[in-house]
Amino acid sequence: MKILNRYTPLQIAIHVYAWSAIVWIIIELLTGTFSINPIQELEQRTGRHAITLLVLSLLCTPLNTLFGWKEVLKRRRTLGLYSLLYATIHVLIFVHLDYGLAWSLIARTVFDKPYIIVGAITFFMLIPLGVTSFDIWKIRLGKNWKRLHQTVYLIAPLAVLHYAWSKKRRYLRPLWRHRPPLDLWDCPRDFSADADSRRAEISRFTPDPQPVSHPQKESTAESGCILTGWTRLST
Repeated sequence: MKILNRYTPLQIAIHVYAWSAIVWIIIELLTGTFSINPIQELEQRTGRHAITLLVLSLLCTPLNTLFGWKEVLKRRRTLGLYSLLYATIHVLIFVHLDYGLAWSLIARTVFDKPYIIVGAITFFMLIPLGVTSFDIWKIRLGKNWKRLHQTVYLIAPLAVLHYAWSKKRRYLRPLWRHRPPLDLWDCPRDFSADADSRRAEISRFTPDPQPVSHPQKESTAESGCILTGWTRLST
């Protein structure tokens, strides 16, 4: 009961949700139900959770504006710091578990895969927001504090872009590729096979062409043969 008196239901919900990703990963690791590619799965889960928490922190202002829910404004910092926590874990998994601190290999991979550059920019832009999120920095930075924290509206789209791009650009294809499956563009077909089948269907209902006879030519040929025969008999 003391916990309920100290923390509001929203605070409890935020903390429970924030830690749920790590708890669920630990449970799956202990029960042997984790992915067959654990490093990649850890990277993706921590990255997705970081983005989710960052987006939730951005929703606090609209919720207050639309519904007058003032408490959510007090929880933006908590959500933002949790997002930075998971982003840091995400980067550590990539650098240490995935590449074993091989910095030359990491540098080559970063330049070979542009979405990692986007992710690195996002992470380094998020660090100053986490460091300066405390009240003392509001006093030190003055008006610049607000300007600095408005960069979150750039950081969030970059984070989403990094994740979408890392999923082999499935979400970045041209819009016409996302039409319904019945659309011709999204239904790959063998048009040569279709043409052959159409020709076969047409041939079933079309009678075979008959040879064209030329009576005049035939009669001329017959008269020529008869004339030749009379000539041989007379000789």
